[in-house]
Amino acid sequence: MFPVQIAFIADIQFFYGALVTIGSALRRISPYKSVVLHGMVSSWRADQVAYFQSAVKRWHPRCDLRIHEFDEEQVAALHRVRGSLMNYALFFLPSQLEGIILYLDCDLLVRLDLSPLFDLDLGKAIAAAVTWETLANSADKTLFLELGIPLTSPHFNCGVMLIDCEQWRNYEVGVKSLALRQKYDNLLVGGNQPVLNAVLHGRICSLPRVYNTLVSPHRSLNLEMRKEERVWHLVGRPKPWEFLGRVLHCLGRDYSKEEQDLGLDRYISSRGVFRDMIAAFRHWRGYYRCIRSAIGL
Repeated sequence: MFPVQIAFIADIQFFYGALVTIGSALRRISPYKSVVLHGMVSSWRADQVAYFQSAVKRWHPRCDLRIHEFDEEQVAALHRVRGSLMNYALFFLPSQLEGIILYLDCDLLVRLDLSPLFDLDLGKAIAAAVTWETLANSADKTLFLELGIPLTSPHFNCGVMLIDCEQWRNYEVGVKSLALRQKYDNLLVGGNQPVLNAVLHGRICSLPRVYNTLVSPHRSLNLEMRKEERVWHLVGRPKPWEFLGRVLHCLGRDYSKEEQDLGLDRYISSRGVFRDMIAAFRHWRGYYRCIRSAIGL
């Protein structure tokens, strides 16, 4: 039996998000399955790696964690996404691995078993992901027009991707993605997503939407929806682990419950309250929308 291979990418600001994402995924996979967990990280301290390792073993005893350090020098000249270059690590990680991997963003709340995805046949596709709209709705549709890609094509979200690493490597997805990003860096709003949608156009197939449901912090979700078994993708700001996130985010209570079930110590930022407030101010629009939603405006 081949092991389930899961991959994630995280710098220090997404360390805690990675814990909850991976923990919520691992504890829903059968303990009889072997899991290999690949983490491409940047700026993690040795004690954080050790903490992550011990937590992973607690959630799934047959999980083998392998840490890969991301060399940011290769993308140092590119536009930073949320103040970080880690978004571009997805261009390169699959090329370093073998077999089929399931890539997960680190702002997910997983509420179902992901292992059935490894029974899917990718055929000639390089990857599979969830689509909710067409490229016409992308903030970077200018790129697709420039490349002659029809705007009626599906727009895939890269937060959950099943990837054939050999095909990724053979098609040189990493090399092509970096070259495309470098060429259009000043034009693009998004990070890896518009680039991968362009490079993988015609070579990516669809996953069931239950595996990547986008939810903004201010969205209204009733109790029945929150109980559904699906992967919630916590897009926008604030994230539940950020300043006042558990209070303002529509899935804040569910996130707190997952933390308790995982046995995690609630995250306390090492930056201090004052710096957390400054960071929150940078995303004031997201907080404003949450407050308006909470008071019914």
